[in-house]
Amino acid sequence: MATLTLDVRLNLLEILPRQGNHITLRIIRELRESLALSNEELEILESWRVGDEMRWEPANAEKLTKDFEFGKTALETIIDTLKKREAQETLPEMLLDLYEELVIPATE
Repeated sequence: MATLTLDVRLNLLEILPRQGNHITLRIIRELRESLALSNEELEILESWRVGDEMRWEPANAEKLTKDFEFGKTALETIIDTLKKREAQETLPEMLLDLYEELVIPATE
């Protein structure tokens, strides 16, 4: 199980692969759907747009921290994605804690 903040969820959505085999793409689609904000969460967030950016009150974002239970293949996909980003030196700082939580124990 992983506890993800709103920022981590949004960053993870950004780096998930957009290509792959049939099974992987199905799993990524499910991952995107589970990580994405629901209408209820958008109401809690009370977000607004400034140009192309979405903004919200930080206190409201803290309310959207959630626990996620990832299946084996979904977890492997996330770990592989994080490893690739780390190897390419393009791992977003926002995902450092998730990297340390998921990837480092998997390689020990």
